Formats: sequence, structure tokens, C-alpha cells
Amino acid sequence: MPIEFRFLGREDAAALDRVAADVFDNEIVPQSVEAFLGDPRHLLAVAVDAGLVVGIATGVEMFHPDKAPQLFVEEVGVAKTHRRRGIGRRLMDMLFSEAKRRGCDHVWVGTETDNGAANALYRSIPDGAPAQAFILYEWEFDDNA
Repeated sequence: MPIEFRFLGREDAAALDRVAADVFDNEIVPQSVEAFLGDPRHLLAVAVDAGLVVGIATGVEMFHPDKAPQLFVEEVGVAKTHRRRGIGRRLMDMLFSEAKRRGCDHVWVGTETDNGAANALYRSIPDGAPAQAFILYEWEFDDNA
């Protein structure tokens, strides 16, 4: 059976009941799934092999008062058992197509410099601008504060 590629909508939350262990970084939170899939600006593309989600790509359509919409690729994850088969690339292509359909003028993503798999994926996509260094500031909030 071939791998199925599709976008999930709110009605598809149950598809995330069977996900390969290394696709997401953390445990899936049902309330977050509902909120994510219920927001039309959020995209979740999946690759499903025999009922098991083996790949995901998430994106968020962003707006600004003086710019065309753009799509931020939040995360791409493919199970180790399914890597190097073009799944990540196919999921990215899905996000690109949807971004164009929505009128976004560009798609962007950030990754760590030492994330070899991600950097190889992003370099493999034609017509992309060369990677550029940027500084990331991050604030984490302690739940106990």
C-alpha cells in the first residue's frame, strides 16, 4: 500500500492517535491538537503508512499590516524508519502549494546549524535563497513562577 499524503482538518484529529514514536518531539496534547486543527491559519500535512503517521510538516500562515501573507514552517518530522525516501520533501511541497494557493509571497523556516537532516532537506528544494545566519532570542516560562 502506498504512503498517503494529506492535510488534516479538525475532523481528522483521530489520525494522530497512531503516530510513529519519533515524528513529534513531545507527547501529543489533545487540547493543542483541537486548537491547532481548528485554526484555519495552521496547516498540518501528514504522511500515513498503513494507518501510522510517519511524517508531518506544520506551518502557520502569518499576516502583517504592510506585507503579503507568508507561511512559517514550524516543524518537519519523519520517522527514522521512513527517512531518505522523499517524505519530508513531499510534505514541504504540500506546504508550498498551499501557501501559493493562499496568496503567500514566501515561505520561511529556521533550523539549527547542526541539524544535518533538516539542512539537507531544505537545501534540496530548488529556487530557495541561500541559508542565512540569524540570531534567535528565546524566553521560556517556568510553570511554577
